[in-house]
Amino acid sequence: MKQTTPLTTQEKQLVQDYTDGKYHPIQDGAAKIQRYQNIARRHTKKDRTISLRIASSDIEKLKARSIESGIPYQTLITSLIRQYNQRKITLQL
Repeated sequence: MKQTTPLTTQEKQLVQDYTDGKYHPIQDGAAKIQRYQNIARRHTKKDRTISLRIASSDIEKLKARSIESGIPYQTLITSLIRQYNQRKITLQL
């Protein structure tokens, strides 16, 4: 017999809302999905390679932090650059 996990309060509310007809199909859903996939591809395209000289201690710490966060260290570096460019993080010089 398969054992199921009880629904959370939020999950129960979603089921109730669905049952009450509060959700409706998106008009032109396939076209919108395609549009957003194209936008994502354009903004995540990695088409440049760079070379940096970084202190060994800094790269080792960065690799350790990437392991803690569960993502590859190069992805972490890319994410940091993107967040800085989008003004989500700032540098203290």
